[in-house]
Amino acid sequence: MGHWAMAKSHPGGEAINPELMARREFPYPHSTPGAVAIKAFAAQLPEREGEYLEAVERTHLVECLNIDDADVLVAAAERLGAEPAIMREVMADPDMEKRVLADHMEAVNSSIQSTPTVDFSGIYRITGAQPMAIFEQALERALADQEA
Repeated sequence: MGHWAMAKSHPGGEAINPELMARREFPYPHSTPGAVAIKAFAAQLPEREGEYLEAVERTHLVECLNIDDADVLVAAAERLGAEPAIMREVMADPDMEKRVLADHMEAVNSSIQSTPTVDFSGIYRITGAQPMAIFEQALERALADQEA
């Protein structure tokens, strides 16, 4: 939960609720179920994928609901106009998880091992939730390198 406490301290992360997460009785899920649901949603409403990504993040990090539960993910998609039956069908397709795993392997092959990972100019890489000053320093260095 330390990661989420740090993320909460960043601008835009104020609503993250690590205290509620710690009180939940389900094992805190990994990101694969949410990533599969996002791909399933995008298959239906690609123009609203970003909105659904934010809805899954809110469901996971603010409401602290179990995103390993298909009903939770489908309900979030339905609120944005997705057809629940189609969401369930596409989420159950084994190819969806393969696509998520392929994305994961692409990240691993690029030496990305955590979320978030921010890369400035291919030289300065920041992983995990870090204080804003770390991002500012990396950006300043990357910009200075471009000017040199």
